[in-house]
Amino acid sequence: MVEPHDSVVGDMKREVVLDMTAKESEGCRKTSTDIAKEEPKKLKMLLSIRPVRQNSLQEWIPQPLGKEYEIDAFSLPRNLNWNAVKKAYHFQPKITRN
Repeated sequence: MVEPHDSVVGDMKREVVLDMTAKESEGCRKTSTDIAKEEPKKLKMLLSIRPVRQNSLQEWIPQPLGKEYEIDAFSLPRNLNWNAVKKAYHFQPKITRN
């Protein structure tokens, strides 16, 4: 379901939350669905491309050129529930339109 709704419910109260039902979250919903459709083994391989301790080439691009080509790094929580990832993969989610 996409908007409207009255609230976001969770186990903990946070100042900032990702509202996956918001119209602005369409890209996040699509990305989450695409990730869930990937083979978990492939995801593990893709996520291990650049370890947290490894520096980015972004640091070597001279300024102001570096600002023009700034790249946001993709990161995940340290403890990813791989069983949930496998369940989502076997479920093969789809984006529904209202």
